Amino acid sequence: MILNLIFLSVLFSACTPDELIFSDQSIAISSMGTFVSGTVSAPQSTWASTYQEIKDMYEFYHKLTDNYGGHEGVKGVYYINDLVKTTQTDQTVEIEKELYDILKLSLELHILTDGYFDISIGRIVDVWKELIDTYDYPGQEVPQTLVEHALSVVENIPVIEDAVTISKEADKYYVTLKYGAKIDLGAIAKGYVTQLAANHLKSKGYDTFIISGGGSSMLYGEGNPRTDDGSYRTGLINPQDVINNLNILGYRPKNYGIYTSTNYNVTTSGSYNQFVVSEEVMYHHIISPKTKAPANYYLTVSIVGTDAGLNDALSTALFNMPPEVLSAFVDTHALEVYTYLFNNSFESYNQTNNFRAIS
Repeated sequence: MILNLIFLSVLFSACTPDELIFSDQSIAISSMGTFVSGTVSAPQSTWASTYQEIKDMYEFYHKLTDNYGGHEGVKGVYYINDLVKTTQTDQTVEIEKELYDILKLSLELHILTDGYFDISIGRIVDVWKELIDTYDYPGQEVPQTLVEHALSVVENIPVIEDAVTISKEADKYYVTLKYGAKIDLGAIAKGYVTQLAANHLKSKGYDTFIISGGGSSMLYGEGNPRTDDGSYRTGLINPQDVINNLNILGYRPKNYGIYTSTNYNVTTSGSYNQFVVSEEVMYHHIISPKTKAPANYYLTVSIVGTDAGLNDALSTALFNMPPEVLSAFVDTHALEVYTYLFNNSFESYNQTNNFRAIS
């Protein structure tokens, strides 16, 4: 008995209350052109170091994937694009393994989606973003002459076959970019890093969390203390309701559906936050590699799965697919997808009991 008491005394003296008690900790990170927020159940005593590791992760990948500005000593996307542009020749650059890995996944998804996901059309995307960014608020009316100008510019920008290739020799990694192409990882990088952040939390034993990657990509863990079964709920926003109320500051849009589960991701690609209008047609930032123009088959495409990086890219590719192509693709790959249409209704594909429509 005396030995047991000594053992228990040593055990509890080595563990402070903070090390034993999990409580809600906050995530608030401004990085990669967005705001990442969330809540994690973790001990206060160890959270500071874990939080810093996650912040460092986002900053590291921001420098690697940023195509708007260079970073000293970093041979990332901006460096590669700028080198090809200034030399006006194809260039091969040695890169970090982390950039190699995200490029590898992107190229695999390019093949998987039959070219509907394409990281090499950055020059074309820039033309449309420049048009949209000229205006301060979404939904503003623009002269048709500006749209026609954008169309004429992108008509002369080719979509280059095999524009990006990667290779590996021993412990070194390389990317080759053809002249005339520009890498843009905006449709995958944020989700990719958010998934890495979630994986890092789980590796620490922190399984109860919510991470919002700018609102378009939501990642959930398990053990939600606010529900009987530990599940999390996420709302699928009605984009038409957003558009109808753009003039109301701070308006909270309605949902058209609720998804409830554990250990899942919902990623949404949509045109309703970044767009201008000309002659009742929306022109936005999600550009089809097939037409070199904004796709207008849907207002949003939401995909449910377990990998935010994969879903980030797939939701973009699906947004660019005509309905018959999307239907065949999600059926072939057994994807759970929800599209919101211009007639103020939604379509579901491989819908599960986790989804509940809101009338």
